[in-house]
Amino acid sequence: MTSQSLLQARKAHTVKTKISKKQVILEAARRVLAQSGSADATMDRIAAEAGVAKGTLFLYYPSKNALFTAVRSGLMKTFVSGLESVRDSGLHGEALLRAAVKSVVEHLDRKTGLMDALGEKRAGPGGGCTKQHREKLPVVLSTLKEILEKCAVDGLVTLEDPLYMASALFGLCRGSFAYARGAGRALSSCEKTDRVVRIYLHGVRRK
Repeated sequence: MTSQSLLQARKAHTVKTKISKKQVILEAARRVLAQSGSADATMDRIAAEAGVAKGTLFLYYPSKNALFTAVRSGLMKTFVSGLESVRDSGLHGEALLRAAVKSVVEHLDRKTGLMDALGEKRAGPGGGCTKQHREKLPVVLSTLKEILEKCAVDGLVTLEDPLYMASALFGLCRGSFAYARGAGRALSSCEKTDRVVRIYLHGVRRK
């Protein structure tokens, strides 16, 4: 191996290590937030949970605000990646639709929990729309549209306007949280998924 190849390999290893360390810190921050809320989620506690020195934590995130911003952003990236995995999963028909709805509902559950932990005001059902969500929403709707188009090919639904129907599906997922509050009881992700799929198919299923 040449000296240039060795240098490139070392750089690649360094980048991979940094990404891995960041992920460990973000996951630790999410756990501490879920357990204690933002007021008690100190950098000391997060560093201890991540198994890193406090100085190392500050190398990656110079402030608690920067870390919490990264947690929000990471949540959305994970959601988009998961939804794309559903799209490419090879599932068909109702199984594909159900997996997509479950992915959206579980994300909204996690987002609501994170906003509660951060003490942030919810702007609407499912935690409202944060800056990170507004930026990624076109990608989410485009992916849902592609999933619905696959469902249409399988004969599960008819789509006059795929993007509009993707938006309607996302809206139903958010609406399941409003329903739970209105009904005065907690609904599991599975219960929300079942309701959304049933109502959606009632409106768009092929006759």
